Amino acid sequence: FRGKRLRFAGWLKTSDVSGWSGLWMRVDGESFSTAFDNMESRAVKGTTEWTRYEVVLDVSKEARAISFGTLLAGQGTVW
Repeated sequence: FRGKRLRFAGWLKTSDVSGWSGLWMRVDGESFSTAFDNMESRAVKGTTEWTRYEVVLDVSKEARAISFGTLLAGQGTVW
């Protein structure tokens, strides 16, 4: 994926999220992160039905690894 734009999309449902939740993706170089997004600026909060979300990052030519997932900061449940 080096030199390309990468989209990570998924469907999330939440219940009583008191903090925030969302998808996250990080592109790592040899000793540092070259790109990162954890949806904190467009967080999923409270109780929501299944909704599609996405994170889009440019993968640098120096990229060595790509990590991704979902997260929950605070109390509640996210699927």
